[in-house]
Amino acid sequence: MTGTSGASKPEHVSARPSWLCAVDGDDWPCPRARTELAQRFDGDEAALAVYLVGQLFVASSDLYGTAKGQPRLLACRFLFWAGGPTVTERILNPPTAAVTFQAVGTTNSPRLETRGGADNAVSHGHSQQLGRT
Repeated sequence: MTGTSGASKPEHVSARPSWLCAVDGDDWPCPRARTELAQRFDGDEAALAVYLVGQLFVASSDLYGTAKGQPRLLACRFLFWAGGPTVTERILNPPTAAVTFQAVGTTNSPRLETRGGADNAVSHGHSQQLGRT
């Protein structure tokens, strides 16, 4: 990265196989690396997620069998900061559409039920829930 003075600033990249930041020694992606990645992907959350999943795949191999290689920890470290609703947000703002099954004759027929407007679930990026009634 180049600053306004033209001097090159070190990028906060991972040092493999430890997956620590090469600049500050924090777990990668460190806070500064997250900022750099968000800037590099310029709001393209899907592309950022694909990139991070690739990094997660490599890190899980490098860190396998270590305390920092636990899948849940790696998912939090690599993916959860990058966007999407948190658990609290999903609880407070549940999807507004649900697929239910009602018996019709001898087979189950899926039926889409909406609460608050059919387009609401899609516009908020929520996936449909599958339930049985």
